[in-house]
Amino acid sequence: MYNRAMVNKTHHELLISYYKDRYSRLPHGSFGTHNGRPVIYVTYDPNNPQITPKNKRCLSHNSKDGKLYFNLISESIQIKEKILKLTDNWNINYKDNPRDIPFPLKRRAASPLTQDIYDNAAEFQNTYPFKRVIEYKGMRLRSKNELILCQTLDNMGYEYKVEIGLSGGRFSTLFPDATIIIRELQKPVSIELDGAADDEDYYTKAENRKRAYIKSGFIEQKDIIFFRLYDSYSFDHSRLEALITAAIYTNLSDIILPD
Repeated sequence: MYNRAMVNKTHHELLISYYKDRYSRLPHGSFGTHNGRPVIYVTYDPNNPQITPKNKRCLSHNSKDGKLYFNLISESIQIKEKILKLTDNWNINYKDNPRDIPFPLKRRAASPLTQDIYDNAAEFQNTYPFKRVIEYKGMRLRSKNELILCQTLDNMGYEYKVEIGLSGGRFSTLFPDATIIIRELQKPVSIELDGAADDEDYYTKAENRKRAYIKSGFIEQKDIIFFRLYDSYSFDHSRLEALITAAIYTNLSDIILPD
């Protein structure tokens, strides 16, 4: 679940529409007790029209179906609360109603990096040998800066994958350090750390890598963020957040919205 601020009015509309679309695809219900046992009441399931508020299912938490529905109902309750908060916030700030933006989104231009690619991508595909391994939340990271990047993305509330492999087709063989997914935009954005820019050899390596992304059709600040670290000790969290916000603005301008 995202817990991030909207960058502008259009982003606010997209968040409301995204959560409404997600909510419509999930079972609805509540939690309670029956004969002293904790149960799940399922009042709607998009895949089972026989379930209705008048014909609801009552499932034990420990049953096979109960375990299946538990996380789905929990998510739908959280999303419903999120929609209410976003709508209340909208009504405080704006006089008009938010537009209903249909999903999947339509764009003015195709992107080399899509939500489907992200969802199907496996992590840790770069086979280049590790100089040292840093363990973090079950991940194997290559450097202190990669660790700080992951910690920063966690603190910002972004869903991400580390070192997905992009190859074949129009891609060179690319392994971005991290790739975030912005679900309400249905858009991944990759991040490459360009560390130690004060080292001439590393600077040249970073520039060659940047050229490979551009040749593969990536647009900077839309598909890829090159986050330059000017020495091995600097990591400006606020600058990274500003670059991600700029990428959100760039991708917003590419979405075809209703009048």
